[in-house]
Amino acid sequence: MGQGIAAGFKRKFGRVQELKEQNRKIGQVAHVEYETGKYIFYLITKEKYYQKPSYEDLDTCLFELTCLCGQLGIKDIHIPRLGCGLDGLNWSRVRNIVRRRFRDTETNVIVYTL
Repeated sequence: MGQGIAAGFKRKFGRVQELKEQNRKIGQVAHVEYETGKYIFYLITKEKYYQKPSYEDLDTCLFELTCLCGQLGIKDIHIPRLGCGLDGLNWSRVRNIVRRRFRDTETNVIVYTL
């Protein structure tokens, strides 16, 4: 959470200690509820902010995210182009992973370009 969009979320929403206490590992998702029924999800794709994520770890996170959305009854999720900013992943490839993971769910995915 040292750079990029994660740093912005850290400044705006805080609650870093709450996230750390969830003790999530690479391939998992931490989350906080910030308003009733609204959540912020943190995909753990790497150990240190300066490392580069793998497509496999992102895919694992997205699988867990789809499960969480189902459990929490989330019908719409808004995401940036995951891993495609400072992390340097290819958006075409990431988009295909997102589409595949959410294809058979009831969650609509809205993607924003920052």
